[in-house]
Amino acid sequence: MRILPPKKGYSIQYIYYSDNEGNIVKTTLENLEKEEKHYSRFYRRNRIK
Repeated sequence: MRILPPKKGYSIQYIYYSDNEGNIVKTTLENLEKEEKHYSRFYRRNRIK
C-alpha cells in the first residue's frame, strides 16, 4: 500500500471506503494496514501485490 514516495510531498491523512454493508468508513492509512488484507480476484489472476 505504501507505494507513494515520502519525499514527493504526498500526504494521505484519511481514507474513505465502503464496507460490505454499504456504509462509508473513514480511517487512516496506519489503521488500514493493520487490518487483514484482502485481494480481489482481479489482483490474484494478474499476480499484482
